Amino acid sequence: MPSCYACFECVDFLNFLFSQSINVKRFRVDIQHLSLEGVEGSEDYQHIVGLGKHLCGSASDLALRCLCQHPGMQVVGVVLALCCHHRCVWDSYCGLEVLQPSISGAVTIVGSF
Repeated sequence: MPSCYACFECVDFLNFLFSQSINVKRFRVDIQHLSLEGVEGSEDYQHIVGLGKHLCGSASDLALRCLCQHPGMQVVGVVLALCCHHRCVWDSYCGLEVLQPSISGAVTIVGSF
């Protein structure tokens, strides 16, 4: 088995995972509404890997929150393809408690980079 699959297209990668008898569940959902606790069979797994593509704006933060919500599941890997940074929303940012004290009220939001 090759050690790197970075050059595979997403569909090829998913087909590879299925062929290796790895349990893969694909969700096409607004990430803000996804709770892994409600996924059928999720109680059978202790280790999970999150894969996400086209995580527009704040969806990357929402995906990280979704993965970390349930203490019974250990996240052993995360691969996220980000986009649309200009659509980020302050309220969904995961690091508020870390960032807020250090900026002491002065917030500059860059709309696009």
